[in-house]
Amino acid sequence: MSQRSSKNFNTKHTMTLAWAEEMRRNFTRAVLLLVTFIIVSASSYCIVEGWKFRDALYMTVITFSTVGYREVHPLSPAGQILSMILIIIGMCLVAYCFGIIGQTLIAGEINRYRGLHKMRKKIAGYKDHIIIAGFGRLARAVIPELLKRNYNIVIIESDPLKIIDLEAHQLPYLEGNAHDEECLRYAGVERAKALLAVVPNDADNVYITLAARNMNKNLWIVSRIEAIENKNKLLIAGANQVFCPYQLSGDRVLHQLLHQQVNECMPIFTNQEYGDQLVLKQLQIGKSSEVAGKTLQESNLRTRTGVTVAACIAKDGQVQPSPSGNQVLEAETSIIVIGTGDSLVACAQLLSATNEGFRSEENVQQTPPSH
Repeated sequence: MSQRSSKNFNTKHTMTLAWAEEMRRNFTRAVLLLVTFIIVSASSYCIVEGWKFRDALYMTVITFSTVGYREVHPLSPAGQILSMILIIIGMCLVAYCFGIIGQTLIAGEINRYRGLHKMRKKIAGYKDHIIIAGFGRLARAVIPELLKRNYNIVIIESDPLKIIDLEAHQLPYLEGNAHDEECLRYAGVERAKALLAVVPNDADNVYITLAARNMNKNLWIVSRIEAIENKNKLLIAGANQVFCPYQLSGDRVLHQLLHQQVNECMPIFTNQEYGDQLVLKQLQIGKSSEVAGKTLQESNLRTRTGVTVAACIAKDGQVQPSPSGNQVLEAETSIIVIGTGDSLVACAQLLSATNEGFRSEENVQQTPPSH
């Protein structure tokens, strides 16, 4: 997704808001026209018939509304002509006011339908994208970072108020329940790379995970839980990673409290203050890689590419943190490395032909860990 999409998330000058502003202007114009017509008509009765303004206003309203009440006072020939003119002008004015308001409503619905059709067509062309189930506070924090890294995303939401917000920000979305297989199919779950289930209900996240895993066995699924005792249920349902926001926040606060010096270095790795200076990345070692079968010391990745190997991941998923120089780099296993964008590119190209298309996170989408 382009950088323009990231800007669309933060801007308020969108097509939806422009339509709402046009609707407000047209409604205000219609009200002003009606009020002006009533005041001018009442003043005309005062001039022609010599009535008090209250009587003239009452006569204007019953004439304008054509309710058929009797006149306040007998009308002169000039007053009768004035009444006929006011009835004709009033009917035309009402038709005009309803016309401009109705036209705006219809145009808005047509534009919305066209936008939804265009959005579905765009989503149908997505591949290796990320599906986000739920548009809450957590999703709002994650989405800008994903857009900044050029990920294609699809948001699934059922709350009408949040749908309005999604339309205002022009984010790709589908209205429906994420545990509905048809909705997931429209979101392209069979072609997706990852799914983030952040609905604020553990049961819904379990159903979403079950449905998504059933439709795509290779999908990387990260799910949120409210109650820590539900973690195993989500793992059994098929989630690759499960997190509890409150536990993560507590761990982070404790870390900041007890490890002050380490905290000063953390923004470098989390890209919060230093841009994309250093990135943690998981890369796979291909069969054709020249480092396959060699030890870390023999491969000399740090000197050749500039990356630091933080961990090795075996085929069965077992993680070996801080591996020694005697650690053998077996084919079809993975390593977690730390480096800059350029060093990661060099390392990815060295490890295997399957990583030749890898570029830094500023340019392409990040690959979730293989499982």
